Amino acid sequence: MKFAFLIASVLFAQNIFATGGFNCTAIDETLSLQISGVTTRGMASPVVQSNTTLTYLDGETLIPEFSFNETDISQYWNYDENFNLIIYQEKYDTNDFYETTIVIKTVSTGDGESFKGTYDTSTIQSVNGEKVTHSAHGFISCGVE
Repeated sequence: MKFAFLIASVLFAQNIFATGGFNCTAIDETLSLQISGVTTRGMASPVVQSNTTLTYLDGETLIPEFSFNETDISQYWNYDENFNLIIYQEKYDTNDFYETTIVIKTVSTGDGESFKGTYDTSTIQSVNGEKVTHSAHGFISCGVE
């Protein structure tokens, strides 16, 4: 009986350490957006690691490049045929401020691992008293495992 309990415990424990992940890419004339993340399997699949870079390519922002991590993911869901993300970050110091929001909405292409959809970004920047607001919309592809 102890041996059966030990074997069952080992088999169930392996699922606790299993991870999945996601990556998304959008590159167009407005921006380059790369998102990657690691999630656990089970227990609502929280994002435990993430790396995102957003670079505006159109020259319309004061600060063109931004980096994000898992603490900046406000919402994440991978349910049914949908994979969606909301990433939000604000930073400020004495003279400068910026706030950036990225919204990703995708649906499965049918295989449960490939997703296509849209991105929306919004950035408000104030650098040395100069304020700029910038937004972008386009298409994005994601892979989820």
